[in-house]
Amino acid sequence: MMERRRAAGTGLVGLLPLLLAAPAVAAAQGDARPLVLVDATIVSLTGAPPLGGQSIVVQSGRIVSISPSATTTPPAGSRVIALRGQVVIPGLTDMHVHNIVRDRWQLLGHGITAVRGMWGVPSQVALRDSVDRGETRGPWITLASPGLDARPGSWPLTQFIDSLGDVEPAVRRLKGEGWAWLKIYSRLPLAAYDSIVATARGLGIRTVGHVPFAVPVEHALESGQLSIEHLSGYGVALNQFYDPPGADTSRMLDLVRRTVRAGTWNCPTLTIIGVLATRNEGEATAGRVIANRRRLVAALYRGGARLLIGTDSGIDIVPAGSALIEEINQFVLSGVPLPVALRMATRDAAEFLGRAGERGTIAPGMIADLLVLDGDPSRDLQVLRTPAGLVLHGAWIPADTLAAWRRR
Repeated sequence: MMERRRAAGTGLVGLLPLLLAAPAVAAAQGDARPLVLVDATIVSLTGAPPLGGQSIVVQSGRIVSISPSATTTPPAGSRVIALRGQVVIPGLTDMHVHNIVRDRWQLLGHGITAVRGMWGVPSQVALRDSVDRGETRGPWITLASPGLDARPGSWPLTQFIDSLGDVEPAVRRLKGEGWAWLKIYSRLPLAAYDSIVATARGLGIRTVGHVPFAVPVEHALESGQLSIEHLSGYGVALNQFYDPPGADTSRMLDLVRRTVRAGTWNCPTLTIIGVLATRNEGEATAGRVIANRRRLVAALYRGGARLLIGTDSGIDIVPAGSALIEEINQFVLSGVPLPVALRMATRDAAEFLGRAGERGTIAPGMIADLLVLDGDPSRDLQVLRTPAGLVLHGAWIPADTLAAWRRR
């Protein structure tokens, strides 16, 4: 049902066939002309200083050149957008979303040009493939499988593992359907978890998701789980949910070292955890939950563990789009510098998704998903709330259209 994505060349040599193949995409977006952003201030979020007075030339969905505007002649027939010094950053990525079909306009309206769907369903597959073919607008979508879990389950399309004999057929079927990863959910027994991980490894597909209640987080790390969502498992290990001061520091540092050694990424989803803790436990307890989770995020960051920024939007608890801004701010409140948090939501996300050669930064050959802002978000996060424009897969989207999408 689902096809694996074709690997694309990331150098200039590999760019030519991509450019030749892409005009149908640009045409589907309504304008196949080259696009030139004139007098842009490029904030790459890679640690390089802002670069002002630049022209970014986009053709067939890709950046083809970046050069000083004073010496750049736009190609004949170009659509020229005068930015007058406005800031251009890579499009944002939300690394934990649901209900992408419903929420795609809010996501795009906030400059989110790529998402990781964390519970794949057929409607998301259809939208993903339509976006890939250039037939419709939407963020670039990568999907995890429906969750593998024990009964009674929590969500539709749960893939139930009732016995160890169910594991290999389920993993083979999901692998054959083409999901990017297998999603682990919360009720799996330890033996089923181990069987899933081993079978998946043998078939060349990685696991992501929750650390099941029956699985120690240390075991999940040693097993090679690629990403852990919501810091699941860590809180149990540290007894950090309710008891102030919340965690044994030496054990936290040991878990950080284990995480780094395993190469496991964490997607903490701090904002939604705070909302749920407040709703279910009250403000006093929620305050401890939030403080302890921020402390763990700070320890993971300082220890060199890899972090992803995702919201868990799409389940009607936090709003799609704007919740990503709140999540970035939660990382900052945890002690992650704002420029680094923004890098996590752009370049680092692309690295996790295996697309660092064509997404997440601004350079010739990269896919032209670019967010235009009235200020530098690495200095003032709030400028993300009202984007001045968006280049979506090479197509120019003005501010008024983005504002309309945010209201949908």
